[in-house]
Amino acid sequence: MATIVHLTSVHRPTDTRVFRKECRTMARAGHDVYLIAPTGQDKMKDGVQILAVDPPRNRWVRFTSTSTSVTRRARQIPADAYHVHDPELLPWCAVQLRDAPVVYDMHEDIVAQIHTKDWVPDAVRSALSTIVGMSLRVFLKDRPVIFAEASYAETYDWLDHTVTVQNMPVVSELTDIDEPEFDTPMLGYIGGVRKDRGSVVTLEALHHLQKRGYKIGWQCIGPATESHQAELDRIQADRNIGGIDFLGYLPPEEGWSHMSRCHIGIAMLEKTPNFVGSYPTKLFEYMALGLPVLTSDIPMYRRVVEQADCGLVADPLNPEAVAEAIAYMLDHPNEAQAMGERGRQAVQERYSWEREADRLLEFYTDTVLS
Repeated sequence: MATIVHLTSVHRPTDTRVFRKECRTMARAGHDVYLIAPTGQDKMKDGVQILAVDPPRNRWVRFTSTSTSVTRRARQIPADAYHVHDPELLPWCAVQLRDAPVVYDMHEDIVAQIHTKDWVPDAVRSALSTIVGMSLRVFLKDRPVIFAEASYAETYDWLDHTVTVQNMPVVSELTDIDEPEFDTPMLGYIGGVRKDRGSVVTLEALHHLQKRGYKIGWQCIGPATESHQAELDRIQADRNIGGIDFLGYLPPEEGWSHMSRCHIGIAMLEKTPNFVGSYPTKLFEYMALGLPVLTSDIPMYRRVVEQADCGLVADPLNPEAVAEAIAYMLDHPNEAQAMGERGRQAVQERYSWEREADRLLEFYTDTVLS
């Protein structure tokens, strides 16, 4: 069996894709697995040795000292493969792991997403995207690359050694959750809380519904920046929207337990370049939990929802349309329940991590470790 070191400067050591799916899959297959991540202390968890580096105070510290700390610690471990999860680590790997077998896990299309990064000034986004794209051609030359989305293979067709391992849910962890529903109808959301992920349009849709007399709340689970949380609090107060819990980040098990008590899973991602080519993992998690889903009318998402007949889609920029879709599910509870049941069946049959894990292990056997 091999020694495999996962490196991240961005993700928590409990990250769903990095730790719960990929690291644990490899450990269960018999490999010696390490995960270097920003956290407080070293520990062993589920057969994975987690090695700590100091969490960054801000983005720029993350790009520099955190990234060098991660790659420096990785260099201390003689490994058969170094599995890199963040693009900012690639330059440091080129220096500190120069001749080592490095695998890159492309979680997002960073070249496309730069155009929507709010911390990148508008005036430099196009130039920076071009520079990053050129840099990837250097840093990924002859490297094995794992795509989190099938659409990335079209954009990066110049890569020679690739596989798509989609970020599907570990079905057994979700279908076994059995919690009582909230007494009041409740929307549920889990993930990063941002405007482009539907936070504001969801609040506005709730405002429309509550004005019409619907009793409905929202369990919003996930981290938000201080400025965006202040914006959401201001909207909630100004429009007197009740029944909302902004719960912040919760460990996956706790977050999923909250979600399982909701009546509708919502994911109103805007039509940005990265989102239109990427499945939101939360969509499949909602389906595995047996929730009817409401998501954006992006073609990829629409196909999943319509093929499984597991929910509705709406324009993510139109709060009235979002409110109408929610109202339909509230007015037709039996139909909404049937949508949730069909969604769970579809995940069990077609959209599970268990299927993706086989692709990951096969890629390592045939390409990375061969």
